[in-house]
Amino acid sequence: MLCVSTLMPYPPVGGGESKFFHLLREASRFHEVDLLLFPPAEPRREDIEGLRPHARSIRIEPYKPRAGIRDKLRSLISPYPFSIVAYREPSEASYAPGTPSYAPGKSPVRGAVKRALSLDRYDLLHVEGCFLGGAIVGLRTPPRLILPHDAIYRNYMENLKLAPWRRKPTLALDLLKFRRLEPRLYGYYDAVGMCTTVEARAVKKLNPALHVGVVSNGADPCTSAPDPQVEEFPSLVFSGSFDYPPNELAALRLMGRIAPPLRRRWPKLTVFIVGNRPTRRMERAAARNPGNIITGRVESVPEWLARGSVYCSPLSYGVGFKNKVPEAWAAARPLVATPKTMEGIEFIPGRDALVAETDADLVRACAMLLDDADRRRKIGESGRKRIDERYNWPLLAKDLLELYDYVAAKPANTR
Repeated sequence: MLCVSTLMPYPPVGGGESKFFHLLREASRFHEVDLLLFPPAEPRREDIEGLRPHARSIRIEPYKPRAGIRDKLRSLISPYPFSIVAYREPSEASYAPGTPSYAPGKSPVRGAVKRALSLDRYDLLHVEGCFLGGAIVGLRTPPRLILPHDAIYRNYMENLKLAPWRRKPTLALDLLKFRRLEPRLYGYYDAVGMCTTVEARAVKKLNPALHVGVVSNGADPCTSAPDPQVEEFPSLVFSGSFDYPPNELAALRLMGRIAPPLRRRWPKLTVFIVGNRPTRRMERAAARNPGNIITGRVESVPEWLARGSVYCSPLSYGVGFKNKVPEAWAAARPLVATPKTMEGIEFIPGRDALVAETDADLVRACAMLLDDADRRRKIGESGRKRIDERYNWPLLAKDLLELYDYVAAKPANTR
C-alpha cells in the first residue's frame, strides 16, 4: 500500500504521531508499506532511520502551506477551507521530482501522489488525516481509505469557542465550509476511519452512506511492573502537545486552579507538565511556583509520567480520543480526569479513573488519592489492565487491518 500523510510519525511523541507510528508498525507486519510524507520541515536523519524497519520505502517532500494575506483572501472566496485548498492546488508545473524546490505556496501533494502511483501497482491508498483528502480527489488510484480520526467540523466548533475575537469570523466561515464539505469529501473514499464511536456517529450522521470504522488510540502492552521508587511524592502530572489550545488551557488550569489548593496541604507538591511546544503563557504561569516543572520535548514520556503520584487531566475542551488516557494507564498512574478527557473511552468510573468536572471536585479527587497510597495503587493497576484488555496497539491494529481488507476488495477509484 501507499500511505500518505502530513505527519512525520517518528519520534512518536504527539498524539497523532504516536498513533500513526504504532499502527504503521503493526500494519507493516502484515503488509508492504511505502510512505509518502509531507511534513512542514525537513526531518532529522535519525527520525527517518527510526521509520525504516516499518516501511519498504520512504519519500519525504517537506511542505508548509503559505498563509499570507493574499492566500487568506483567496481562501475567503473559495468554497473550500484554506487547510484543504493549501494541499489541493495542482502542482505539476512547479513540482521538481526528488527535490523540495517547488514554487512557494504551490502544493507538491497532487503531483507527488500521481508520480508515486505511477511507479508501482498498489492494492490500497491510505490517506492519513483529513487535509490531504482533497488533493487525492479526481486522481485514478487504487481503493482508498482515509483516516481523519476526528470529525473536523466538531474540532472547528471547539476551536471557535477558544479563538480570540479577531479569528472567530474566519473560523466560523471555515466551520460552515467544513460542515458542507466533510461528508462530500469522505464520499470520495471507500472507507473512513475515526478514533471513537462518538466521532464515527458524528460523521455517519452527516453522510449515512459512508462506510465508517473505529480505530482507537492506545499504548504498548504492559510488560513490566512500575518501579515505585521512581515516583516523586507528592506530585501531579499532565502531558500533551501544547500547541493544541485545549491542552494549553488544561495545563494553565492545573497550575493555576488545581495545584494551589492542594499546596495548602502539601506545600512541596510538584506539578510536571510534559510535552512538546509549551507556550509563553504556560511558562509565565509555571514561574509563579518553583514546584511547577515544564519539560518541553522529552525522549520518553512514560519515564516522566512515572514520576507523578497522580495523573490529572483537567481538559474542558477538545474532541476525539485523548491519547493521554492510555499513556497514563500504561504508566500505572492513578487517573483523575474530566468527562471531556474520557469522551468515547470505555472504562468504569471509580475503578479505572476518578471523574470530576469542577475545580473543587478535581482538587477533592486528587487530594483523596494523595491521601491514600493503596487507592492510588489499585486505580493505577486497573488502568494497566485496560491497556492489556482493550487499548493496546496490537489489538487496536486489528480494527485497521479489517478496514484494509474491506477497502482492498473494492475496484480502482477514479472519483
